[in-house]
Amino acid sequence: MREDGGREARRIAAFLTEQVRDHDSRHAELPYREPPPGQDPAPGVHPLPGQLRRLIAAAITWCQNADPSSPLSIPPVQRPKSVAVFARDLSGRRDFTDWTYRGVLTDDDEAFVVVEEPDGSQRLLRDAEARARGMFAWGYGGTGPHTLAEVLVVDTLAGDARCPACMGAAPCGAGVARCRSCGDTGRRGGTEQAAETLVRTLISQIPQDCCWVLTRRAILAHLTKQATPGRARRPGLPPARSRRRAGAGRKGWPGAPGQGSVPLPQLLSAGDRGRGHSCRYFLGS
Repeated sequence: MREDGGREARRIAAFLTEQVRDHDSRHAELPYREPPPGQDPAPGVHPLPGQLRRLIAAAITWCQNADPSSPLSIPPVQRPKSVAVFARDLSGRRDFTDWTYRGVLTDDDEAFVVVEEPDGSQRLLRDAEARARGMFAWGYGGTGPHTLAEVLVVDTLAGDARCPACMGAAPCGAGVARCRSCGDTGRRGGTEQAAETLVRTLISQIPQDCCWVLTRRAILAHLTKQATPGRARRPGLPPARSRRRAGAGRKGWPGAPGQGSVPLPQLLSAGDRGRGHSCRYFLGS
């Protein structure tokens, strides 16, 4: 920006201003109206979301000043919902889509998770580095279960896992734009606490020798439980398998019959059916 005297930055500011003006004009001429239940929506232009409008306004102001030494500060969202509240509301939406997670163990002790979509298609659950194998685990409170919990929280919330302030774009800011709401992670505030809750109330309780099945709706039910400090197990070595026999601990799980709060996963004991058979069964082959 210094090389051209800020001309390019001012051009971007003018472009954004024109885009907002054009959108508002089209919305005024043909506003979108929510159709009655069972009817197709009529053509129309949605209003510009308030946070997006504030974000564009901040970008315009920053470009007009053309000072690269001062990073763009992304405006925060007023009263953003916590992950627990958002998870509670999400499953009640009219357009909510449920899908199924299947935790699978291979014959060589490798764990991965298959996601079954409502149309019958399948995909592998992957971590932030796009890895699907060797990164996940369950049955204790270590690194593998925490990685699984973090990925499940983001996948379950889908697009709503993005930070509502920067809309998930802060990691691409390269220091030029900073988001204090998410600490430049691009994630909705509270996702780490939600992952801790998921490890404590669910993932650490699944027997290590079992394959399992959970729906998206069931995981959202666990996310509505607020994390309580001081009780979650920190990453570490898994306990000995002799202490985690297949099916052990199921009676005392949170949400078990008689405790009544959140749903349990369906389990398939590798010890009862043979690990190779159980994994082929859960993959639908």
